Amino acid sequence: MGAWPRSLFHSVLGVRPGILGAARWLTEVAQESVGYPELPARAGRATAGLRDGFVVGFSLGVAPAEYVACTRPVTRVLLFGGALPLVALHQVFWKRAVGFCAGG
Repeated sequence: MGAWPRSLFHSVLGVRPGILGAARWLTEVAQESVGYPELPARAGRATAGLRDGFVVGFSLGVAPAEYVACTRPVTRVLLFGGALPLVALHQVFWKRAVGFCAGG
């Protein structure tokens, strides 16, 4: 497989060892680009065999966490760093029985 364009944006704390490690990993290992809607779809497949319960998403992970919460039985959802409008997930309503908390 050929190289694919990639960008890595560090936090306000600057370039730290973890960021450098992630950059090395992206250079050496990552060979595919995964975006929306594939990321939430993969989350759905990855959680299909798990017990129903609690879902947490951080930053970019809020999209797959929210998708999982909309498409399978869960009791609570915590989203850190944002939330998507339900229409972006092709959902019409939030399940009333699911507790929801979003924070920055």
